Amino acid sequence: MENGGNEMVSMLQVDGRKGEILSKQVYERWSRFILSTLTSEKDFTLNDLLEEAHRNFTGVKEHEVGWHVLQIKRDLEARGLIRVIAAPDLKRTFFIKLTRQGLTKINYEAQLQEWSETDAGRLSE
Repeated sequence: MENGGNEMVSMLQVDGRKGEILSKQVYERWSRFILSTLTSEKDFTLNDLLEEAHRNFTGVKEHEVGWHVLQIKRDLEARGLIRVIAAPDLKRTFFIKLTRQGLTKINYEAQLQEWSETDAGRLSE
């Protein structure tokens, strides 16, 4: 989707309906943050993810951090890149986990970044 030269992303809701519309640049920045954060071995709850986002996005207003994390988390869940699972031993605690598809996406993007840096290094020689 284009909007005056800015490419836009139409997000999805978990129930399949259309969600919010964001610029692709903003969407990519936040989704990359969420996916890469979830690659660690730690079990992340939504609260943990929000706290990590507040630490990493210090120049962004507090309510905007929460809004972006929640909206893009829903979209990533609807796209099958992450899933929310109940903690086995804790009532009302849910962990956010990468799916196999989400891990593949983050690994693919890391590989592209590595190739890009390698090519840039060769061009500067």
